[in-house]
Amino acid sequence: MKLYDKSIQEMLGTLSEFLQVSCAGGFNPKNCRDTSSPGACQNSPEMGDQTSAGPDGSDAKACDDSSSASNQLTWPEASPSDIIMRSDMAYELGGGTKEALSALTLTEDQSLVPCDQVLVVGDDLPNISQDRAYARLAIVRVRADSLGEGDRMYNNIRGIEYVRYRVRPSGYMVRISSSNAREPVRIAKKALAEGLSFAHVGAHYLKAYHQNPLIEAVKLIFITDEAYDYKNLKALILKNEAITRTIDHALKDLKMDCNTCKEKPLCDEIEGMKELHFGSKKSSG
Repeated sequence: MKLYDKSIQEMLGTLSEFLQVSCAGGFNPKNCRDTSSPGACQNSPEMGDQTSAGPDGSDAKACDDSSSASNQLTWPEASPSDIIMRSDMAYELGGGTKEALSALTLTEDQSLVPCDQVLVVGDDLPNISQDRAYARLAIVRVRADSLGEGDRMYNNIRGIEYVRYRVRPSGYMVRISSSNAREPVRIAKKALAEGLSFAHVGAHYLKAYHQNPLIEAVKLIFITDEAYDYKNLKALILKNEAITRTIDHALKDLKMDCNTCKEKPLCDEIEGMKELHFGSKKSSG
């Protein structure tokens, strides 16, 4: 499963570049911090006093499995009927016309996702006081060859994506809109007063992802830094989603002429996409 690896490298590459610039420019260390657990992925020597290795995993001194430690962060779960009204809301991540992005991408490469991590780029929830742009990235490492082939592979990918609909930390209401690719989040005043942070939210996501036996590790990245280039990130996320659509297209339309297919530029760029299509042709023949 190398189909998404280039997309992952592009996302993490731009994020690492931003962090190096922002940290060197004297930003507060909270702009580059790892909230997963002590001893998860240790500090990078290049980042001085920052509390996170680079989001691409480079320069990390060590990497232990942090899933059990993260899951010890207890925070109640909301019921499906719980709604945060505007009068109960402290602020909304991605509120109004601000960006509210999310992405899921998969890999089998341990170097890209060596362990469970919850990374925060920007302010944590208690340090935010008003609406701002927001993004959540989930980079998921699955067991080698576990996704299967054909429809099974596509369904497994979508099944992992749908985990986000089952994550409901109390006081953290995600409002997913698949039609316009937005994922704004309402934060309750009461939850903030009780200490809600991305560490708690991340623990809920990790627990939900690890209910799927195909998943080995997850790198969660929450971005709230107002200086971040969300427009560029949105373009990368749309390209990432196009990979999933193209997988479905390649599996279903086995008689298509590649020279006339609108997905040809993406297939030419993504390693393994042509092999997926032509392998499906052979198996169906």
